[in-house]
Amino acid sequence: MNNILPLRYLLALCLVGTISGQLLAAPAVTSLSHHGLRKGNTTALEIRGTELAPQPRILLGSRTVAAKVAPDATGEKLGVKIDLPADFPSGIHLLRVVTPDGISGGTPITVDHLLQIAPADRLDQLPVAISGTLSGEQMMRTKINAKQNQTITIEVEARRLHSPLQPIIRLYDSRGVQQAWAQGAKTLLRDARLHYVVPADGEYTIELHDAAYAAAPNSPYRLKVGDWAYADVVFPLAIQRGTKSPLEFIADRAGSVATAEVTAESNNGFLTQPLPGDKNFSGMQPVLIVSDQPETIEVDSGSPQQVSVPGSFNGRISKAFQEGRFLVNVTPGAKLSFDVQAMRSGSPLDAVLTIYDAKDQKVLLDLDDRPNVGDPGMDLTVPADTSAILVGVRDALGRSGPDYVYRVNVRPKVEGTFALTLPNPTTKVAPLGQTMLTVDAQRQGYDGPIELELQGLPPGVIASNTRIEAGSSIGRVLLSANDEAEGTAMIRVLGHSMNGNERGPVLAVAKHAESELSKRYTWLREEVPLVVVRPSPISISWGPTSPSALGVGQSIPVQPRVIRRAGQTGPVRLSLVTNQAVVTKDGAPDPDRSLRFEREVIVPSDQSSVATKLVAPLNLSTGSYIVLLRAELLSADGKQVLATTHAPAIPMSVERPLSLELTGTDTLKVQVGTGVARLTGRVKRSPGFEQPLRIVLTSLPNGLPNLFQDLEGSQSDFDIEVRLPYSTNRKQGITAEVIAVTLGPDKSKEIRSNSLPIKIQPGRGSRPAINPPQRIFDDEPEFLEQLTEGGGKPEFTRDDKYSGTGSLLVTPDQRLNVNLPNVQFKIRKNPGPGEFRYLRFAWRKRGGAQICLQIAHDGKLGPAGPRNAPFRYHAGAGQCFDGSLTVSPNLPEEWQVVTRDLYADFGEFTLTGLGFTAVDGQEALFDFVYLGRTVDDVDAIEVKK
Repeated sequence: MNNILPLRYLLALCLVGTISGQLLAAPAVTSLSHHGLRKGNTTALEIRGTELAPQPRILLGSRTVAAKVAPDATGEKLGVKIDLPADFPSGIHLLRVVTPDGISGGTPITVDHLLQIAPADRLDQLPVAISGTLSGEQMMRTKINAKQNQTITIEVEARRLHSPLQPIIRLYDSRGVQQAWAQGAKTLLRDARLHYVVPADGEYTIELHDAAYAAAPNSPYRLKVGDWAYADVVFPLAIQRGTKSPLEFIADRAGSVATAEVTAESNNGFLTQPLPGDKNFSGMQPVLIVSDQPETIEVDSGSPQQVSVPGSFNGRISKAFQEGRFLVNVTPGAKLSFDVQAMRSGSPLDAVLTIYDAKDQKVLLDLDDRPNVGDPGMDLTVPADTSAILVGVRDALGRSGPDYVYRVNVRPKVEGTFALTLPNPTTKVAPLGQTMLTVDAQRQGYDGPIELELQGLPPGVIASNTRIEAGSSIGRVLLSANDEAEGTAMIRVLGHSMNGNERGPVLAVAKHAESELSKRYTWLREEVPLVVVRPSPISISWGPTSPSALGVGQSIPVQPRVIRRAGQTGPVRLSLVTNQAVVTKDGAPDPDRSLRFEREVIVPSDQSSVATKLVAPLNLSTGSYIVLLRAELLSADGKQVLATTHAPAIPMSVERPLSLELTGTDTLKVQVGTGVARLTGRVKRSPGFEQPLRIVLTSLPNGLPNLFQDLEGSQSDFDIEVRLPYSTNRKQGITAEVIAVTLGPDKSKEIRSNSLPIKIQPGRGSRPAINPPQRIFDDEPEFLEQLTEGGGKPEFTRDDKYSGTGSLLVTPDQRLNVNLPNVQFKIRKNPGPGEFRYLRFAWRKRGGAQICLQIAHDGKLGPAGPRNAPFRYHAGAGQCFDGSLTVSPNLPEEWQVVTRDLYADFGEFTLTGLGFTAVDGQEALFDFVYLGRTVDDVDAIEVKK
């Protein structure tokens, strides 16, 4: 690529500093003075919007038209005189304004031969088109003089021009008596049309208003009065690409208005076919589908015609209550899809689709409209005993006519597909710059990679990063232009399935938001106007190094570099754009689950780079990402974005910074009681990851405490002794898992490894020597006197207990003593005589949301130690005070026995007291509280119910 900018771009860059407002903002059109252009004439048009200058040019569809710009043009108002040749195609086109900074969205405008005028009290010349606006209860009225037997057509274009008006047309005679009226029709996309044969010479009044007399402010309309050629639909609705076929153009119920023979050639699957004698035509051109499969056209043969698969049948309901039928030979068990095209192409047919077994006329499927689609469609699995089916189409109300045409497409059902949508309807790219085109994927059973193909790119523009990765729902296509690129193009984005590295068939074409006009002209949703704009005043790169890998919970330093051109000195805001689907929290992107910078990054006006960190939060999903660096040039006050560009996309691997692998067996045989087995393995740490870890054998059943081993930052090998209490059920195998977690005071920053499944097979063993458990409380009413602190009231109750003679009842908030008499028990990893590790107690809660047991350590309550251990247990919602371990998310409304490993939960300490906490609601009840050296010790506690 030639890196020397051509003179035209150097001159443009020299002018950058003199342009005010949003420097590289694309134009936007908000209104037109009228919505019609007269072919073979010059039409003055006022366009209002934003950023309409400098150097505007006008596009109609994909054609640049001759337009003389008024000298008083501004960014908000643009006066133009548009000169259209007499052979310019009639119809509704999208008008766009193009400037050196971008292209506007499309605004519908009609091109025809009609005289364009403003609203007038009387029409002295016909045919004519009146452009105006209505608001609220306003009505437009005008008068005409008509002769007996004269046919008058009155039609309003409003919804087709993206107007919110719900039009009603009325016609009155000279006495003020209504002679005819029309409301919105589906065939006209909810616009209205009426025909009237004048019974006598005289003066007639035409009235137009909103159906609810509540038009949105300044709702535009174009009212046509007189006589002109039009056609709503064409028959057949489709012809096969490359074939020649006769076409019949149909207007309302009047039948054929013209015929022609065409050869179908089209890149986007549609053809707007001009009527013969196009100069007298006005309105929407009828849509002809160009297909890549056989198209069968109905003939009056007296028996159903045969259609192959894939293939289509084009028919017409010409008699009342008629059902058109065709025959399809099928394979038993085959899966087929049927799609009816009628209303979507302008036909008034409210189609009902019925499928019969051809042998016995048994109905297999019967369907009317689909949700959000005016025409029916269905999938069918052919019954095992069926080799031929009849497909029938009829009108739901039994209506008929020359315009009641339809097409049924039959094809094998596609298993696993996707849809593609485009959030932005236009895009732009600067020479020697890059821009991003976002493509969203809605997967429907296909989770593999999607290869995007961009059709129609102008010379000098290339697309990269065109793959949506497997399982991803978003694509970020990068468009780059060389220094020779220029012009405007309508591009399309096609999505191919992938079979390995082989590109499969097209399963979807990307579409942007639907408009009233695109309900008929469906290809408009597929067109993406792309314009090559003047060079961006900034460029961006990743700087000295580009990141390629990152572990969750980690960050890496980066130093992006900004290059400002042509004296630009504004601040530049940097951000990340990835192919990660946006994860939200409270309606905004969730920073805890998004790849991001550690903070907002602003490169000051006097700097070209800034050091920051790229962060992979703990909750970020692991996998492969595509990452783009976006730079936004800001105004001096930082409130306006003047230009946007991107650095090339880079792949980024986000993985766990630690992973586990076993060096021994994953199936352990353990004799209950005195038996022991060893679980051995190794932790793989990413470079520089040296945090202390806990290897935990978790998910053990029957309330067994987790088994674990702690590793220092320099250790990688683990060896956990696995023991099972003598009371373990030997008839049932145990499924558990081993996982590594980081140790630290802040649980929200805990990093977890992959988990590995472990199987444990209990075997017959020996009863271990039992060390008598240490009782702290069990059936002693005098224990209440030792609880000297707290606002709750303690009571020894015999009415509600788990075992023994009674239990301790405490009202909110709590009752406690951090230094209970004769309670000085050491909690140790390997307890010796007089030392303990396991805690067992029973509790229950009446009402409220939470219950809590606090463990006093060294005469204190609450978090302490290097791990900031909470020294509290809770069940129910939330946490107890400023931190606690969850025993259960559910409140124990019935008695629950709890066994905990105090060392695993809090480390080594001296237990000096207890706090019995009701927190809220009514009473909390606590039964026995014991300590033991082993689980078998606390299992030996005898409880009498």
